[in-house]
Amino acid sequence: MKVLIYVNYQGKEYCWDDLTEEQKEKLREELNKQTAEQLGLRKQ
Repeated sequence: MKVLIYVNYQGKEYCWDDLTEEQKEKLREELNKQTAEQLGLRKQ
């Protein structure tokens, strides 16, 4: 069974398997930043 992962970011939906490694890294960074802000955490 194949599992498809879709990521919603800023109102847009992305299929994770269709992204390039560069796009995945950029999106991962943005999502981590967004999550940290929502949790009240900040990078030092």
